[in-house]
This record gives sequence, C-alpha cells and structure tokens, in this order.
Amino acid sequence: MIGSGLAGISAAKALLSRGFQVRLIDGGYGLENERNDVLKRMKGSPKSSWNKKDVKKIMENNFPTVDGLGLKHAYGSDFPYRNSDVSWDWELEGAKMFRSLAKGGLSNVWGAAVLPVARQDIEEWPIAYSELDEHYRKIFEFMPLSGGDHDYDGLLPTHASSIEKFDLCEQARHVLEKSEKNTQSLRKNGILIGQSRLAVNLGSQNGKPICAKCGLCLHGCPLGLIYNSKDTLDEIISDKRLNYSPGYLINHFEEKKEHIEIHANNVMSKEKSVFKCRKLFLAAGIMSTNRILLRTLNLYDQPVKLAHSDLFQTPLLLSKNFPDVPLEETLTLSQLNIEIKGGRLGDRLTHIQLYGYNDLLEKVFDQKTNGLKGPIKDFVRKKFIGRIMVAKGYLHSNHSSEIKMVLDKKTKKLMIKGIPNKNARKLVNGVIRKLFFNARKLGFTPIPGMTKFSIPGEGNHSGGSFPMSENPGMLQSDVMGRPGYLKRT
Repeated sequence: MIGSGLAGISAAKALLSRGFQVRLIDGGYGLENERNDVLKRMKGSPKSSWNKKDVKKIMENNFPTVDGLGLKHAYGSDFPYRNSDVSWDWELEGAKMFRSLAKGGLSNVWGAAVLPVARQDIEEWPIAYSELDEHYRKIFEFMPLSGGDHDYDGLLPTHASSIEKFDLCEQARHVLEKSEKNTQSLRKNGILIGQSRLAVNLGSQNGKPICAKCGLCLHGCPLGLIYNSKDTLDEIISDKRLNYSPGYLINHFEEKKEHIEIHANNVMSKEKSVFKCRKLFLAAGIMSTNRILLRTLNLYDQPVKLAHSDLFQTPLLLSKNFPDVPLEETLTLSQLNIEIKGGRLGDRLTHIQLYGYNDLLEKVFDQKTNGLKGPIKDFVRKKFIGRIMVAKGYLHSNHSSEIKMVLDKKTKKLMIKGIPNKNARKLVNGVIRKLFFNARKLGFTPIPGMTKFSIPGEGNHSGGSFPMSENPGMLQSDVMGRPGYLKRT
C-alpha cells in the first residue's frame, strides 16, 4: 500500500478485515513535538482554561487575502507539505498543485466536506451506481458523518446509516430558513440547498457534546474531531498483520511473474531499498501516483490528462445583519451546500460551499478596510461583518480547465501544465447571475465584481488519469483499477 491518505487507509483497513497482511509505505512526516504538546494540553482541559499562547500557536501562519487562504497550515505547521520536493523534480506552468509526504497525506488539511459521486456522472462507466453503495457504507463505519440528510433530489444520497446533526451559525440558519420557504421555486431554477455533510465527529460523551465550539476548525481541530486518515492508521497499527514503513519515497516498481518489486529511497538518508509484495495498491496522491506509473510503464513524453474542477470564490451579502456573530460559538467549516444545474450547465452539478464568520474572514476585512481608523472602522465593521458569508464553488470537470502531465525523457521531470477552459468564466458568471436573480429567495446576494477565479489545480479537485474502461488501453485502467498492462497493481 503506497500512501496513507483517505484512499490508502480505506483500502488497508478493508484488506486487514479480510485477513491479509499489509505493508503500508509513506513519507511519514508529522506534526512537530512542540505543537503536539500544545494539542495534548488543550485536549486535556476544558476550553475555558486553554492557554492563550497555546491557542495563538495553533493559529499561526495562515495568511488569508481577498484572493483566498493560500497554503493552508495544520495547527500552524507546514508539515503536510514538508520536503515534498525531496528527490522530486517537477515544473508547473499555469497550474498550482500540492503533494504530501505526511502521515495521513492531505487529510491533515482538508475541509472534511464529503459527498458521493453524482449518479449521472458515472452513467458511462463500466460499473453501476448501486455497486458503490456497500462500499460507501463500509467507509462510514469508521469515518464520522455530520450535517444534513438532504439528498438533493436523489442525486447525492447519504449512504450512511446515521448522521449527527450540527448547529448552524446564525447566518447559515437565516439562509436555510429563507431558502426552505422557497424550495419549489428554487428547484425550478436549478438550485438545491441543504446543510453541509462533514467528516467530523460531533457526537456526545456522557451526555455532553464533545465539540468545544471554539471556532478553530480552519486551523485544525484541537480536539481532533475532524477526520484524518492518520487517526485510523493509529488505530490499526497494533494489528500484527500491518507492517507500517514510514520514511520512503517510491521511484518505480516492476511486476514479476509471481511478485512485485518496489524501488524506494529513504527520505532522510537517500538509501535505496527494495520491497517485495504479491499485490500493489497505489494511493500516493495525484502527482506521485502518476509519476510512479509513468516511470514504471516507461511512458516518457506521453501526455496524461487530468480532469479538474475549477475553483471560484465570491463574498455574499446577507439580507440581514448578525452583528454578534464574532461572539457566537460555532463550527467554522462549511455550513451549507448549494448544488446548481440546468441551462448551459445541463445536468452536471456546480457545487458551492457556504462559510460563515471566522477569524480568517476578520483578517480579510481588516485588509479591505485598512484605510479606515477608529470609530469609523468600528461602525463599518458592525454594519457589515455580520452580513458577510463566503461561497467557495467548484465547476463540474466537464466545464472546467484540464491539467496535462508529461514525464520528460530528457530531464526526467514531471511537466505539469494547466489548460484553461475559455468558457469556464462565462459559466461561473452565469452561476453568479442565477444566485443574484434568486437573492430574495436565498436571503443573500453575491457582491458584484468580487468573484475570484483560481488557476488549474488550486482547488485540489483533480484526478481521472488512467480512466476506467471495459477494454483498457495503455493510458486506461480496467474495472478493478489496474492500469495499462499491469495485472498485480
């Protein structure tokens, strides 16, 4: 098993439950001891007694701007991305992508929003939608699910036996109550709205909620309630059938007649190692997995295209002010989902997540009102900070940019190029207009002229290389996910 992110850990857990022996290899980077000690202190005491210096420590190094958050840190640390360029050569052109050598991969910094693939998106796949149901259910046996059970007209079923509800912030409640009064009209206009579904443990212990409602979600939950595949790895590591081998980078592998040989380098010493196994599951993230495959299959100078969902962000002005939201104790992850379809979008969904007030929004507000001082700034803040939410949207990959990867034979570098879709901005503007014309029914209006468009790869919603086929070619995989001519991978 290469990689300890969401895909790798899910597969490892499934194999162990069936009695297989599993070796799991990853980079193994983790949070620094100093910050771990901070978390231990915070976990071991009630929120009312948290040390201000500790709280400040885990809020370090996240610097939002009007263009977005930038590199998201976990508990103030960049460990999810640390040394990701070790023995790794790539060039980015018109694209922005990340990879992780951390234990748990990018689940250390994800937003925990979980939705299934939409039914219409796999109509042409060589598998039926119903075949996925049992696997979703298995995942939710160990991954917590909180939020709403809205199935978006059957397009996005929950697949879970139970969902823990979480309390919406005042701003989100306003939007949801307003939209629920206009459900039929909004549906006719291709707008579906419901509470977000999040991989967060919001249950109770001894009759009391375990969430401290500290508002630190976007920096990393100090109580560890946001699901991280590292936590599942820590749980299964005591299983004697699991051999966890951290600290390695995989170069390539070779399929032999009866086994596979995996060629790796130690991250620190650069010493070469060879691991042997009967079967191999590659779950090393979109960049590493493709580079390993292209080297193994000797596919130099061969373009591989990735599907990608273009990210856009826009501030929203609520029809009502909630001046006390900075004092509200609440979750600061995504509060609401909006799914938009119809018109030029067809039946492909544009997905939007709505975020309420948080400390990062406060920092952006300070930047935008930097010229104001004293009572004037306080007046503007009181009038507007409680009316602002942020919409973070993703166009469907059919309507978005592409990303092209080529392993250059001469330089051995992975060349990654973003290929913009000229129509993407028009479609996003159409989505914004649809929200604008339905403003009274939704309880908010997009603020004109403030939509920000990200470059390909920036939203971390990329994938789809080696697509599935019943009769796969060299750059495709079969129904079991085996790429090219490979039989054990």
